[in-house]
Amino acid sequence: MEQEIDSIDSKNKLYTKSYFIKRLIDAKIHLKKDWLVAYPKNDPRKWTIMIDHNDANILCTCYKQLDPYVTFRFISKHGHTSVSTFSMVVVIDHIKQTLLS
Repeated sequence: MEQEIDSIDSKNKLYTKSYFIKRLIDAKIHLKKDWLVAYPKNDPRKWTIMIDHNDANILCTCYKQLDPYVTFRFISKHGHTSVSTFSMVVVIDHIKQTLLS
C-alpha cells in the first residue's frame, strides 16, 4: 500500500515538501531552509521543517497516511497541535492564527 501512495506523488501535492515550502514562502512565513529532515519510506512521517517566523520556532512534520487527508503536527511554545486536511489554506491559517499569535 505504501508503494501505491508514493507512486501517485506529484510536485503540486500538499505532502510534497517543495510545494509546501513554496506556499509558506508565498504566505510570508519564514523558514530555516537548512533545517529539513526526510524520513525513510517505511516511516509514517514524510518530512519535518522548521518555521522560523519572528523568533517563533515551530517544527512542522508531515504525515501521509492511507486516508485522503494529510496530517501536519506542530511543536511550538504553545505545545503540540495538529491539522488533518488537504487544503494548504487551512494549514496556513492554523500556523498564522494559532502558532504565530
